[in-house]
Amino acid sequence: MQRRLLVDSLQFHDPRVTPFYFDILFSMHIFLWIVYLLYSLSNNSDSGEYYRYSVEAETWFELLGTGTTFIRFLAYPFSNLLNLSYYSVMLIFSFMGFQGIVLLYLAARENIGQLPIRYAGLSILEILFLLPNTHFWSSSIGKGSVILLGIGLAVYGISRFNRRFYSILVGAALIFIVRPHVLLALLVGLTVGVLLTNKGIKWFFRIPIILVAIGLIILVSDEVVEFAGIESLNVFESSSIDRRAAELGKGGSGIDITSYSQPMKFFTFMYRPLFIDAPGAMGILTSFENLFILLLSIRMLLVIAPVWNKASGFHKTAIFFLIMAAFTLAQISGNLGIAMRQKAQLMPLFFIFYAVAESHFASQRRLQ
Repeated sequence: MQRRLLVDSLQFHDPRVTPFYFDILFSMHIFLWIVYLLYSLSNNSDSGEYYRYSVEAETWFELLGTGTTFIRFLAYPFSNLLNLSYYSVMLIFSFMGFQGIVLLYLAARENIGQLPIRYAGLSILEILFLLPNTHFWSSSIGKGSVILLGIGLAVYGISRFNRRFYSILVGAALIFIVRPHVLLALLVGLTVGVLLTNKGIKWFFRIPIILVAIGLIILVSDEVVEFAGIESLNVFESSSIDRRAAELGKGGSGIDITSYSQPMKFFTFMYRPLFIDAPGAMGILTSFENLFILLLSIRMLLVIAPVWNKASGFHKTAIFFLIMAAFTLAQISGNLGIAMRQKAQLMPLFFIFYAVAESHFASQRRLQ
């Protein structure tokens, strides 16, 4: 009886999106864009190189390519044709990253029921999307903002795949051009998520989705091997991956992780630095967020058993995409500094699945 009264007294967040939250979200993103801008002016930042190459290019299409080259290609119309300043182009790319965050939040919001209010009228989902790491690393000219936009478009499309085909197509194309191995992880996550789901996707949709995903995996796999310069897709035993990771590990941006075991690489990618191994002031600040994420992960594991069977294909796709991409990127990150940047683009997927666990946990408490 006492528990029932406690649950009845809890306030629950309305699953509908309110414009007021977007004001907060945008303010956070702009603040961290300013922080990144100041950071880039006092440190060697890739964003400055992207801008300089795009300004010095003689023609636009000489920059057309994949990976790093594509970022210069995107920057060219703004920096060269329109002659915009470095700060203006930074702001444009920051807005791309912000759009990716918004799309991921909208996808989460339309697939998650009511959540208890935790602080200042916000549920855990809203709080998680305000964490600074994702905003910071998607606020500059670089792969971070573009890949986050691609992931946002793809995941938002998958959320209502029968109505948002073009969103999936554009998002997948952006991911493929910037980091094809991340698209491969998305396709594998989609296939496994659909195979293991027992709700949310009708059987006559499930079979075509799986067949298309498998077909795309076959098509993309050769491109991934060629793009990454590796012998095969077995990233755990690729000598080329080992050499590339070793080269990145010498970059001086953090702790070398190339000699770690696979579980330790995954843990490092997801949860480090944690204070004692933090590379500089930025690492110390990141450690607070990582500790919070680690505690949430432990809590999620404690309640994941009853939640798993209730999770939809969308939710399972999100978590398998995160796991596959994290394992893949952990192999080639090389050092902790690079892992910090690459992880930021994937963490909204963790936010989505954790909010699912919280939603079902809250529902069970209301029924008791």
